[in-house]
Amino acid sequence: MEAKDRIIFAADMDNIEDLKRYLQVLSGHIGVVKLGMEILTMAMIEGVPVIQTALDNFEGKIMIDLKFGDIPRTVAGAAKVVARNSAEKRIFGFTIHCSKGLEMIQKTVEAVNQFSLSDYQPLVLGVTVLTSIDDRILEEEVMTDYSSRQLVVHYAGLAEEAGAKGIVCSPLETAQVLAIYPGCTVVNPGIRFAGSEVQDQKRVNTPGAAIAAGAKYVVMGTDLRKGDPIANARRAAEEIARTMQVL
Repeated sequence: MEAKDRIIFAADMDNIEDLKRYLQVLSGHIGVVKLGMEILTMAMIEGVPVIQTALDNFEGKIMIDLKFGDIPRTVAGAAKVVARNSAEKRIFGFTIHCSKGLEMIQKTVEAVNQFSLSDYQPLVLGVTVLTSIDDRILEEEVMTDYSSRQLVVHYAGLAEEAGAKGIVCSPLETAQVLAIYPGCTVVNPGIRFAGSEVQDQKRVNTPGAAIAAGAKYVVMGTDLRKGDPIANARRAAEEIARTMQVL
């Protein structure tokens, strides 16, 4: 896999014109576009064909980032819809919240195994602890004595037991995740170029550092959009490539 194919673009926007413009520019320079809650909620309410627009304007794969987290049967139902459309729609994977429990993850994996219509299956990507959360928030607001690292490792263990093949965690916990779940596909959000503003992210690192720690994919949004998106994508790919050469 080329370095550029490890880059996931976070298309955090609320209109189809911006989505189309960025995908046309970035197509061929990154591997995956992540469609999240904002753009997909717009699609649902306003009746805009976001998925088809992405397919028409982008040559890579699509990641559905709705972070499903509900009772097991409900999430399995959503997983069934994703699974039966994945090959045709080039769906790389979709996110679920590991915090909702082992049974939910298991039912999701079972739905993917049952309803995928070809050998191609989307990755079930288990979200561990959001990169906007730090240990202070966990202690004072979530009211848990566990650190972010402890929770990430615990949730990764649940995902492994359930058969989910992907883990979403910050770049600061990748090594610990791979130590208990070797072979899983780690996706790191919270990726910034050195010196960039982190905004609402708290547990972050650079593209090269994330890959060096063992991540297979890195998610970038703001740092790809600002300025020249192609130049930014090339900068990220070059940093990743340099890192891969010394691993």
